[in-house]
Amino acid sequence: PSAWQGEPSWFDPSWDIPTSFPVGQKCTSSSVLNTYITDLDGLQSITPQGFMQPGSHALPVPHMYYNTGATTEKDPNGVAYRSKVVNMYAPADMTLYGAAKLTYTNSDGYQYSEYMMTWHFCGTYWMFNAHVGWIAPEIQSAIDNAPLKNCQKGGQLNTTSQDCYSSRFAFKVKAGTLYAKSSGRAHGFDFGFTDASAPIPSRINPRTFAARWAAGLCHISYYPADMRAKIESKLVGNNGCGQLVSDS
Repeated sequence: PSAWQGEPSWFDPSWDIPTSFPVGQKCTSSSVLNTYITDLDGLQSITPQGFMQPGSHALPVPHMYYNTGATTEKDPNGVAYRSKVVNMYAPADMTLYGAAKLTYTNSDGYQYSEYMMTWHFCGTYWMFNAHVGWIAPEIQSAIDNAPLKNCQKGGQLNTTSQDCYSSRFAFKVKAGTLYAKSSGRAHGFDFGFTDASAPIPSRINPRTFAARWAAGLCHISYYPADMRAKIESKLVGNNGCGQLVSDS
């Protein structure tokens, strides 16, 4: 409820992670994720979390970049994609609680949209995706009919974008379901993971950040060991999952 004041002092509710408390069923295993989010053999690489990109991300990002590689394909209007469009599958049984539609206008006047999506698994575990294009029709309908929608000019990724945030709905998806495709407008897509019950220990002032930045975790650690190894083989560099070491 909008009047809820029972959150701990570090936690700042937002459209993507509305509470630090457990939601729905309890987690029965430490391996919360059990399905690859995309065909790993079709990926070029995975950039670990902590990547900093001045001008776009001035802080270490709390998600990994799933890089799909270059392509010569074009969208239905004949405009070239920046990256290969790939399928995205539910990495476990999950529930969509929030989505943001970001609409951009290029310098030549061409307009396109991408989605950011936030999913809940069990207990206090959440997943964040960005650079999503096509969405399965039944999920798209749930987003379009969300009880609460707030639109604004400018947002996280581009000050000229039109951003519309949909929340206060819940749409359940089974593990392995094809729920979306990457947009082809960026490197590929983002995959972030959060345990909203507490901030990561290195945060000096967690409330400075939204929950997925204050409590971002390595999602690879929440796969079974045999699946972990295949994801790790795609990581760039020798720093494993990466680190979220900066504060402000």
